[in-house]
Order: sequence, then structure tokens, then C-alpha cells
Amino acid sequence: MVQVDSISPRYSPIEGGTTLTVSGKNFTDTGTIQAAFIGSNVTIYSPATFISSTTLLVKSPAVSMIDNDFSPDVEISLNSQQFTNNGVHINYYGIIIAT
Repeated sequence: MVQVDSISPRYSPIEGGTTLTVSGKNFTDTGTIQAAFIGSNVTIYSPATFISSTTLLVKSPAVSMIDNDFSPDVEISLNSQQFTNNGVHINYYGIIIAT
């Protein structure tokens, strides 16, 4: 069974583009690996790159409308249909401009 144990780094700007290292178990190179960034009101999908049976790389997607504390769970699918349910999450942050 595929499992997500940790993600590094645990933060991404709302513009996305951060390369995240997903560590876990039983990853296989299927050519259709997807990461789902699952928030309370939205799910965003991003392709993942297979590195080894314990490591994947994925770019954090950009988010345009988020809560101040948007912290989606990042779940993995090897077939783009069935996703893990491990509850490992990242936090998004925006730029605060003082006036």
C-alpha cells in the first residue's frame, strides 16, 4: 500500500512553484503519478516525478483564492484515481504588505 510519511519543505508561497520532496513507501513509476492538494473547499492536482520507491518530487500549484491558513493535505495516486489518505499537509503563505 502506498503511503505518504512526510513532505519537505512544509511551506509554499501562494504563487506555487516550490519543489516538494514527498517521502513515503511503495512508490512505483507508473507514468501517471499525481499529487492532490486537498483543502476544505478545493482540490488541486499536480503531476509528481518518481525518484525512488520512497521519494517523489512535486511542484506546489499556485492558489488564487485561499483562507489565511490554507494548509491542504497532500495525497498521492499512482493511477490518478485512488489516492492515499495519510493527512500530511503543507502550509501556503502570502505576502503581507504594511501600509
